[in-house]
Amino acid sequence: MGDVTWREEVSGSRDARADSSEDMCGVLCRYPAALSPGAHLALVVGNVRYLGVHFPADELLAEIAAGIGYQALEIRAVRYRGGSA
Repeated sequence: MGDVTWREEVSGSRDARADSSEDMCGVLCRYPAALSPGAHLALVVGNVRYLGVHFPADELLAEIAAGIGYQALEIRAVRYRGGSA
């Protein structure tokens, strides 16, 4: 699996990818009603490694958010830790 990217890996597991995308889209779609116009929204997410494949949840979430009208101003890694997976 060394040369497999996360996009190639999760494309075969449509249910997991679709479920998480739909969940986050649902969450992001609710925020505008609670935010003032022009407000900033900060989210803390964790990237994961699944079956040895790095899954960049931060980048995927930024793509989903952009698709529904948000603008990512910054994606910042706060810390790195070793994983057991």
